[in-house]
Amino acid sequence: MSTYTKTLSIFTIYPLYKFMNTKKNINIVLDMDETLLHTCKKDKFYDYNNSNTNKKFVESETHIIFSRPFLHSFLYLTSKIGNIYLMTKGTKKYAESVITTLQIDKYFIEKKYREDLTSDCKDLKILLSNTELTNSILVDDKKSNQCTNQELYHIPKYNMYVKYDFELVKLFFYLLYKS
Repeated sequence: MSTYTKTLSIFTIYPLYKFMNTKKNINIVLDMDETLLHTCKKDKFYDYNNSNTNKKFVESETHIIFSRPFLHSFLYLTSKIGNIYLMTKGTKKYAESVITTLQIDKYFIEKKYREDLTSDCKDLKILLSNTELTNSILVDDKKSNQCTNQELYHIPKYNMYVKYDFELVKLFFYLLYKS
């Protein structure tokens, strides 16, 4: 192992080790579609299968699910530094099917669906108290989902045709810095 590799591994592991057992003081509200994953209906899968995407996918009862790279690692590590919530404009039936298929349900403290949303933006007040709002962040691919006086981390829409996608890794280190 080269000196560069040893140094690099020390600098990547040290911040994680230092912060993993700290008190969870940040609330992360994640969007689902195009932020964490991409889905298509099974009857449309032929189009994706013939598009040379070469991405791994999982099948639910009605959908093909392409999860963003590092999704499980991101959720596991982020759950150690903060409280994770899900807020999606998808229906409860659809979102629960996707979450169950990917086996990521255990990471979310609470989930809100289309049926729970009362405005065009994703108002964090339906999940969190006013005191918790000060240290909360919404992670979404659509800037229009941000309500007034809420912090937004705008993550680019998941494009499964891109060869490399490190957006969740970048997001984790941003959250680690914020916590």
